[in-house]
Amino acid sequence: MEKPRGLRAGPRLLGCLLAACVASVPACRTPGPAPAPITPEAYRRALGAVGIHVSRAKGKIDYLPAPATGSWTGMGRGAALGFEYTGGAFWSAHSPSKGSTSDKSGAGALVYAGLLALNTAGAVVGGVYGGIAGLVGSPKKEPVAAAKASLEKALAENDPVERLKAELTRLSAERPGDGFRVAGPADPAVDTLVEVEVLHAGLSGKAGLDPDLRVLVTLDVKAKPRRSPMPGALSFVGYESRGKPRKFQAWAADDASAFRAELGKAYPELADSVLKAVLPGLPSGP
Repeated sequence: MEKPRGLRAGPRLLGCLLAACVASVPACRTPGPAPAPITPEAYRRALGAVGIHVSRAKGKIDYLPAPATGSWTGMGRGAALGFEYTGGAFWSAHSPSKGSTSDKSGAGALVYAGLLALNTAGAVVGGVYGGIAGLVGSPKKEPVAAAKASLEKALAENDPVERLKAELTRLSAERPGDGFRVAGPADPAVDTLVEVEVLHAGLSGKAGLDPDLRVLVTLDVKAKPRRSPMPGALSFVGYESRGKPRKFQAWAADDASAFRAELGKAYPELADSVLKAVLPGLPSGP
């Protein structure tokens, strides 16, 4: 599934909030003439002073999936791939737990037994292939460990929370009339708190021994009005590198220069996307 990029989440959040605002006003629920549509300007006035708080989601958010090194790692990944390519997805979708059928005897039992045998054989063949490939053709542990250290350093030096705060602070200074700023979660001067949680920062790709990877950063954006009848709303904002995908060690080459460059593109775009999602009518960033 293609992950959302840039500004796709903005209109969805605005529509949700505008509908919630209409539904929360009692007059809008009584019989009579249809209420006048709420304009983006009226919606923004209802938000009042907006504070944006950026934090990390609980748990792991930094993902740097290294290639398989050695026979055991290769065997595990190969088995998973073998199961998938021999119909694992079909088996999961048609398992009894999905409610696809209640026939556990007769023809239904034969179908499931056949699928299970096929998937098991695929996992075994994939495991053997992955083990051999991991032993013979996989990268050595030392270069992969060095590449991972280089990428971890680049991500630490471009921490998503701090970089997003910096970009939002810059935009706030450039747009003083738009009524938003970076704030703490308990700031008493804020009428609407926008909580931005970093869900994922790093690389992403399909499973494999040494898969092609793209830079991916994803955020949860939650608007929580404090002095307005509007309920909170949730949106999703993401950035995915648009160029040709690279292997893990290619992203780490030259002090992770390509990885750093993509992160440099991601954070300004994500900050602009957060504002477009929460504050309608803002001009697009550079």
